[in-house]
Amino acid sequence: MPAPDLAVSRRSLLTAAAAAPALAIGAGAVAGAPAALAADPARWTMVEGLAFVKDPTGRLIVELPELRSFDFRFTSTAVGTYPPSLRVMVPEGYATSTRTYPVLVLLHGFGGNFKDWTDAGGVQAATAGKDVIVVMPDGGSSFYVNAQYDRVSRYRWDDYVIGQILPFVHANFRTDPSRMAIAGLSMGGFGALTLGQKHAELFRSISSYSGPGRVDNPGVELAMWACPSLDWKFVPGARTNLPGAIWGNWPYSARRFDADPIRQAERYRGKRLFLRTGDGILPDLTKLYGNTIELVVRDTLDALSGTLTRKGIAHDYRVDPGVSHEWPFWQRCLVEDLPGMLETLNG
Repeated sequence: MPAPDLAVSRRSLLTAAAAAPALAIGAGAVAGAPAALAADPARWTMVEGLAFVKDPTGRLIVELPELRSFDFRFTSTAVGTYPPSLRVMVPEGYATSTRTYPVLVLLHGFGGNFKDWTDAGGVQAATAGKDVIVVMPDGGSSFYVNAQYDRVSRYRWDDYVIGQILPFVHANFRTDPSRMAIAGLSMGGFGALTLGQKHAELFRSISSYSGPGRVDNPGVELAMWACPSLDWKFVPGARTNLPGAIWGNWPYSARRFDADPIRQAERYRGKRLFLRTGDGILPDLTKLYGNTIELVVRDTLDALSGTLTRKGIAHDYRVDPGVSHEWPFWQRCLVEDLPGMLETLNG
């Protein structure tokens, strides 16, 4: 049986949101309702292409009141390498409110997972007192695009995040699909840039923290060639694809330019665009690997910023001195980014 068409539009997301009850089950659970209520999959609205599967602890749905969050794990028609997970963080006061909230899609980097932004990124503290629902999906080692040569197992992470996860969130939480932002670090920063332009009708604000700004850079091309073959290192039992699963082997397919922020720069016009990177210049040799990555990222974001400037497209770009490819920097980026992001979402 062929996989369903996972193309998504603002209209489909709004339809999913309209189908949600006025008070999603998540509200009662965060307020302290019995765990069995939150764990009952029948009380959650499922979308086409997803099905609940138990996490390693044997639970279908995990309630995390201390994080204002729920964790989910799915089988997906878009991703066959392993069952991807999702963490959704609701704002304080969600349980006693009937209002709808803007959404921030927050993406992890290479080697990470759906827990990274709470485990290392400080998102709980950064969003304290702020009215926003944060959606943190798994992204594998995919750069958040649909692989063109996923010969071993399905690897369609654009379809998963945009076509399945967002409709699931809108159907089960009190969201406003017309007020969405997307942000990420490193690989997730590239994901925010490429998903943000490809689905520009969905997002008002797009943010990249140390995320590559172009695809035709030797370091970026090497990473995108190799990374999908490394899922086995980070996910036990993953059915890893071969190197080149995304765009193929050299010479790389021209289809990669559909995801290229520079070639698609015009699609950022009218968006709030927030770009940050370090200069990768540190005397600490223990950070040589991170410094090298940040130097590559800086080169690509310099190029993207130059293109945006020449086109007259507004953006906020800064290179911070003495910064490597590391979590303390990305934590600061999120804290700096949130006020302007929420102003845009609430405007």
